[in-house]
Amino acid sequence: MEITHTDKLRWIKDIDPAIFPDFGKNNTKKIQNIIGALPQTTISILIEPLTMDHIAWFEKLYQKNLASKHNPKPYDIYGTTLGKEVIVYPQYILSLFEAGQPIGGTIFTLRENRLSIAYRTYPADWLQHDFKCSPALFAEFEITKHAQSAGKAKLAHGVDDNPYGVNSHVGVAIFKLSTGCHAETKTIYQKVTSDLNTLPYNSLVLAYPATGNYITEGYLVGNEQTALKYEQLFKYPERLKVTLFTPTV
Repeated sequence: MEITHTDKLRWIKDIDPAIFPDFGKNNTKKIQNIIGALPQTTISILIEPLTMDHIAWFEKLYQKNLASKHNPKPYDIYGTTLGKEVIVYPQYILSLFEAGQPIGGTIFTLRENRLSIAYRTYPADWLQHDFKCSPALFAEFEITKHAQSAGKAKLAHGVDDNPYGVNSHVGVAIFKLSTGCHAETKTIYQKVTSDLNTLPYNSLVLAYPATGNYITEGYLVGNEQTALKYEQLFKYPERLKVTLFTPTV
């Protein structure tokens, strides 16, 4: 079965005025739990203009986390932020701390109608605390709240390679779906045709949209065990209808 898709895509969130509806009931409960306990923790958030000092510690955490990722693709953080010849939009960073030490961050810009994320890196779990809300989820809530306070109607995540599984992990797509994002084609992209029978199990292909740039369909390559492993993918049909495809060859 051949599927036409873009080589790259991006994720956009149309920010709900109440913010929490974007995250769903389960994530909302996790976020509210950590917010209620925050005064008794050493967790803190700081948003400020990006500097070379930020890039120094961010780069170390980014490279460390990248080493554990599926098919990692490193980027030149300095060269694509403060090192650009022409900086059109001021650059900022959301820094996440535990006990005064940075454990992760989100580098972003504020555009005309959106907050645009360039880089983000967070540990899978808290280093000194035990919350069901992960550092990445808590930071996503905080950056969404900041976008809204800055008068932005949308939040844009960085560009991903399509398909997942072959490139970055399927979990990346799941996280973005779970926080209220939908997938779109980039302004500039290449159309690619892939035979689902030739892709490895645990691949997720987001299909080229029939009209417009809003991507509404995807195919998960695997069997029933694969579907069970990534069952959360099937929980957001209003934003991405995912169909399980089991190779026949």
